[in-house]
Amino acid sequence: MNSGLASKEAQFSRAGFQNNTTGHFLALPNEVLEDIFGFIDPIDLHESVSVVNKRIYDVIQNENFWRLRFQQRNCFRSSAYSPYLKHLGLYSHKWKSGEDMRWQDICISFERAKKLWFDNCKTIDIEAGYLTADAVHLMEKQDILLTGSRSRMLEVWNLNEPSKPVKSTSAHKSWISGVSTLEDMIITSSFDYVVKMWSASRLEPLAYLNVLNAVMSIDVRPRMIVCCTFPDLIIIDPRIARPDNFYSSPMPKGSAVQIKFWKEYVIIATRNKKLIKYDLRQQKIVDSTDIVTKNPPRVMEIKDDIAYIGDTAGYVYLYDLLENYQLIDEYQVSENAQIRFLSPRDGYMIVGSKDGQLRVVSNVKRNQESFLLSSIDLGNEIITGHYRNNNFAVVTNHANVKVFLPQRIPDHVKDTQELCQEMGMEC
Repeated sequence: MNSGLASKEAQFSRAGFQNNTTGHFLALPNEVLEDIFGFIDPIDLHESVSVVNKRIYDVIQNENFWRLRFQQRNCFRSSAYSPYLKHLGLYSHKWKSGEDMRWQDICISFERAKKLWFDNCKTIDIEAGYLTADAVHLMEKQDILLTGSRSRMLEVWNLNEPSKPVKSTSAHKSWISGVSTLEDMIITSSFDYVVKMWSASRLEPLAYLNVLNAVMSIDVRPRMIVCCTFPDLIIIDPRIARPDNFYSSPMPKGSAVQIKFWKEYVIIATRNKKLIKYDLRQQKIVDSTDIVTKNPPRVMEIKDDIAYIGDTAGYVYLYDLLENYQLIDEYQVSENAQIRFLSPRDGYMIVGSKDGQLRVVSNVKRNQESFLLSSIDLGNEIITGHYRNNNFAVVTNHANVKVFLPQRIPDHVKDTQELCQEMGMEC
């Protein structure tokens, strides 16, 4: 028991409530308490009421109570069946995948999504150059944004002073296709065949690798970078700074759309509607499966052992990576508009499409139809986006970047000089 809960227990004990509840609120049966708690906002119930004392905490932990709350507040029929919730193990006593998920977690996640997106959300607008930015990345330090554009520029932005970049450099000889970070390095890729590693503090190149073909997609994790060119999967060890320090593995026919790490594998989605699983230990393809999509894939993300794939016709598909890419469910998000940005969360996903719409879509359908929790029209075609730490950035055409910051604004906002000093960057 944490100290806050222990102190609450002590207060109730001193008041005589803990030992003698006759005629007191706590003497009510659990069923009556649950009915009363049903009138309280679920987030308040979870964050405040549950820590009053142990009796109330135990009542609120009842999973059947949260299942009912989830269904009532979202107008789901009690008998409705959801393939997504089945995948998470909520219809059985055994967890199937990912982190342990409870009805309480799903219900709270939905309630937070309704409040976070998009009505009470701080936004920042950035003009990132005169040509479209194809890559955007929020750094772990939430005040820093990176953009890579068709003007070949890599730019570093302070979100507290977004009128101009803190640093910028001509990074490549062609369009920048990807930007990411790995520890204290920035990783960029381009159609000029080159992957570069940069010092995050000085924005100076540390190493570059010519991978012999245009790079379409990259992903990073500690001690490893993977990227896809038109014909090959490229594996890079960032600790060895040599131009030829990469391993190349031929891919089946069909150019890669997205590449993502998953456990000890790399999952690749291709334009010819395949999901490819590459084993990093065996250094070979161990599975290649045709997937059912109405149009070729456009974006892919992975969460809770599910591959989320958005296609070029406005649909999002969920595939079970533990069950031979079995289709879990499909969602029509837009009317024939390409899915350009996709971020899966607990129970829902944030989806950006070519028609300029950002939608928060439930993974649990209502009456067999896709269910919107919230939406906003950005008024311009969405190109790409990146989600991190409850914030996300979306690029629209003409290199406009809109950053959504739903978290509480800190009392002290760092100016550019403070931010540069913190990062060891000369500004």
